[in-house]
Amino acid sequence: MADIIKFKSKQQLFKESCREYTRKEAEAIINYMKPYEITPPEYLKTGKPQRVSFGLTFKKCFDYICNLPESCPEEIKQQVKLIHGFYYGYPGDIVSELEEPVIHAWIELPEGIIFDGDLQRFYKQGEYYRLLGCVKEAEYSIEEAARQVVNNKNYGIWHKQD
Repeated sequence: MADIIKFKSKQQLFKESCREYTRKEAEAIINYMKPYEITPPEYLKTGKPQRVSFGLTFKKCFDYICNLPESCPEEIKQQVKLIHGFYYGYPGDIVSELEEPVIHAWIELPEGIIFDGDLQRFYKQGEYYRLLGCVKEAEYSIEEAARQVVNNKNYGIWHKQD
């Protein structure tokens, strides 16, 4: 019984440590990207709170495109793209110190706007790509993304499943 309690305590400590690391990493990247954060037009806002969620990038991006407000014009929705790719991180970021880039998803919106599903914020497209070292590997319209979720029974990364 004592071993189980020790295991649970270690497991709990690990979870708490991960949460603390994620919180600190989120604060660091949000602060780094703050000068490039933008306020999008109202028709691109879902009204959901900005909850940082590292590790759920594919789901959060899919959720965003599924929850565009009804006020979003159809011609705008036709231009929305769910992007799958990777990034190298920013100077001083733990990702920038890794040997391999990190898989990632984001949303390209009209007028050079990016929505980052992990950070739940909007950025200028050029700066987003440049500062994080983003590389686009695949893009999907809203309809294509919905088909992929149904067919693959997951939120991505679909182009690597073949």
